[in-house]
Amino acid sequence: ECRWKLEGHKSSVTSLRRRGENQLLSGSEDGTGRVWDVERKRSLRCFVARQDQSDSEVEVSSVCSGTGDFQHLIGLAHDNKISLFDERDPALVNRKAAFTFNNVHFDDVNEIIMEGAVDRMIAGDDNGEIAVYDLRKPKLLRKVSPAHANICSSVCFRHGTPWQAVSAGLDGKVVHWNFNKIKQLFSYTTTTPSSQNRNQMVNPRYPYSLACQTSGNIVAAGLGDGNVVVLDLESKSCLHEFEAADNMISAAVWADFGDSPRILLSGGSDGYVTVTELSYQSSSRQPLDAFPAEMRESLQASMDSSSSSIIQRGQKCQSQNCCKLQCTS
Repeated sequence: ECRWKLEGHKSSVTSLRRRGENQLLSGSEDGTGRVWDVERKRSLRCFVARQDQSDSEVEVSSVCSGTGDFQHLIGLAHDNKISLFDERDPALVNRKAAFTFNNVHFDDVNEIIMEGAVDRMIAGDDNGEIAVYDLRKPKLLRKVSPAHANICSSVCFRHGTPWQAVSAGLDGKVVHWNFNKIKQLFSYTTTTPSSQNRNQMVNPRYPYSLACQTSGNIVAAGLGDGNVVVLDLESKSCLHEFEAADNMISAAVWADFGDSPRILLSGGSDGYVTVTELSYQSSSRQPLDAFPAEMRESLQASMDSSSSSIIQRGQKCQSQNCCKLQCTS
């Protein structure tokens, strides 16, 4: 059930991030990024990506916001550029970026991330390159070219490690990097499955989305065939693989409510959001107990009413509980 909507963008929303406790940051094909107040259910600020009137209309492909001393920074990726806006500017509609990186990427930027590294930002582009930026200057810090033999679809910092990051590409690889030394620490190939997936022939197993746990050790990658692989960066191994959607996994995020690093939320292009709890033998936690009390009843009801075929999907991940929530238009 859709309880309420946030309305303000004039075209499709391409990117969404949580910002603090009660805010969301979104980017859209309408060329803007917006900060939303979730409690009041309204837009607080608007940032316009188009900086030069001679430029053609632009689309925002990704958004991010800073943390700590840089929490005032809002990043918008558009075409092959990245614009940084200062939220301390009082304008409700901000048309002037504090800084724009113009000549770093030679192809469209797919994702930008600041979360996980206080004073840095990482970006991946269609040319298979990843770039790491210093927010203090601001300036380009490191560039890996090429990082992938095809499009770099997703990037994330490894939490707690200032010189490490993870990237995913349409060459079928998830790569753990030390970008200080420009060195691969671990590479996992997703295009060689351990078992056949019924969606594989239609949707190749390329990784499209990444999510790193706050511990810094575990990364989830959403694949084109609807599966999710969970990787351990310390042991350099795949811990789990499970089917979470009937089509491409376009987004994934680890839940940080309660005390449960084991709950993964993933969104598929089949229009569903899947909630997955990974169970470990050392844990005594009962299914769904990390969710807020008001959510447990509806989630449990969804699981109880699910068909056996949907529950069966969880068997790839040893012991887990999954429920699917329909996205309403």
